[in-house]
Amino acid sequence: MLPDISAAVCQVQEEAAFHALGLLAPAEVKRFEKRMEGGCPLCATEVRATDRTASQLAHPLATAPPPSLKGRLMSRIGPAPLAPEPWLLLATQGEWKPVVAGISRKGLHYDADRNTATYLLRFGPGAVLEAHHHGGSEQCLVLEGEVEDGEIVLRTGDFQLLKPGSVHSEVRSEKGCLLLIVAAEPHAKRFV
Repeated sequence: MLPDISAAVCQVQEEAAFHALGLLAPAEVKRFEKRMEGGCPLCATEVRATDRTASQLAHPLATAPPPSLKGRLMSRIGPAPLAPEPWLLLATQGEWKPVVAGISRKGLHYDADRNTATYLLRFGPGAVLEAHHHGGSEQCLVLEGEVEDGEIVLRTGDFQLLKPGSVHSEVRSEKGCLLLIVAAEPHAKRFV
């Protein structure tokens, strides 16, 4: 069976590139240089090619690009995206705003890209929210207590998703509750 020549060529090319960049371990350098001294034509060719390439990469451009080039390139690329800043709102922070008698809302976050508001909704005992229409989707997670949506009773840990265009029947809480709401509405910013 004949040896795999292509694998040997690839290994020599890789070793020559690593040699030119100074990335071979000392033992590998000795072994590679010993092959070079032995007159390996492939080793010599690869070393010359990688040395030439490495030296070209090391030289600065002969002429500096015109200053206007950076501006033109940056206008095509656009501004660098801002790294998202962490957002933290402690339980003691934020403002509870009245919605209707016995119900208040605390805005947590508004995502302008998705036109989505995240907020807390707190029902006092016996509070009632009249039937209403949803222009967008609404996600509701019951954090504390229980709430009745028509004939459906949602308790701590229960989740409800309402699709755009859905209608909420009267929503009430006999003992009070705390809800986490994520609403994608045409005017979602009004919730925060």
